[in-house]
Amino acid sequence: MIFRKFRSYHLLTLLETFDPKRGALDRFLSYYFRKNRSIGSKDRSEIVQNIYMLIRFWRLCDATAGFKLNWNRRLELLNRFGVVNLQERLGENRPERYGIGPILFQRMKRSFDQPTLGEQLNILNEQAPISIRANLIKISREDLLPILPKMLNPMPSAYAPNAIILSKRENLLTLSSFKEGLFELQDEGSQLIANFVDCAPGDRVLDYCAGSGGKTLAFAPKMKNKGEILLYDVRSSLLRKAKDRLKRAGIYNVRFCTSETDPPKKYHNKMDWVVLDVPCSGSGSMRRHPELRESLEITELSYWVEKQRDIFRKAIAFVKPGGLLIYITCSLFREENCDQIEFFLKNHPISLVKDPTHIRLTSGGPDGFFSALFQKKSSY
Repeated sequence: MIFRKFRSYHLLTLLETFDPKRGALDRFLSYYFRKNRSIGSKDRSEIVQNIYMLIRFWRLCDATAGFKLNWNRRLELLNRFGVVNLQERLGENRPERYGIGPILFQRMKRSFDQPTLGEQLNILNEQAPISIRANLIKISREDLLPILPKMLNPMPSAYAPNAIILSKRENLLTLSSFKEGLFELQDEGSQLIANFVDCAPGDRVLDYCAGSGGKTLAFAPKMKNKGEILLYDVRSSLLRKAKDRLKRAGIYNVRFCTSETDPPKKYHNKMDWVVLDVPCSGSGSMRRHPELRESLEITELSYWVEKQRDIFRKAIAFVKPGGLLIYITCSLFREENCDQIEFFLKNHPISLVKDPTHIRLTSGGPDGFFSALFQKKSSY
């Protein structure tokens, strides 16, 4: 009873103080647990499990009750009846059944036909797998597998050729294999998309929205440290993190551009590849970040759409005639994916190299991603 009250106190404190506008839930939890070191590992595990469940299904609780509940009543309702039982009380066309609001529900309906729609909505509420990527500069996936602790139960991915799935959630950053740069954490879908960057030794590649370097870390081994990779992002703090990650991975053919505007014009029409992993709604990662469903209810998609178009317009200038640009989102929404492709083709001197790739949410598998590969016309 003492432990139950202890956990309940911290769970309710977390729910009442967490503000999705101020950052991701996982970072907030890490901060809270660092400040409250009296919370043991078993307590943390149960608290985390319950907070994710409540953030996913508070709308389901309120809809079945018929009125707005407080967090304590929602927890009691879920513990008493369970998610499946509560869902059966609502029809399939009720967005609350899936723990989402009406705006997000309509966006999903526009992007998917049945039965894919129902499948995607159900997967939104599953726990995402833990996946890592073997760093091929230093080791193969086959050689990495036996090095990893057996308690993680590492298994080769069925989707991505260099991915390994772990069945247990542990602090991987403390492992010597991580510190030696033998692997990085990366979703299978992200790995699959990065693999489409078919660069070669000697190429010049611009990672235009590089962030902390996740995509570069995945495609750079193909270049064997020959050629040049330019990483650009307006967020200099993320580029500093990318520099550390690339150094640990043994990737040295890189330069960083921290300009608040664009990379220098001397790179215009010079790059063999431009990798454009644009800012987006992040709807493809809602399974990992259930707090996103709140912002997606209030943020107009037009904000992201216009931002993506502006970034594309700037980035295409760096592609050499005949060069390639890959457009990437971690979005499920048609507005950020297929609709954008139509716009880009109408407004820029480019052609599609092949049909766009849709990676839908997969139970036990990848997050949702989208990519389209363009070639800049040689006559431009």
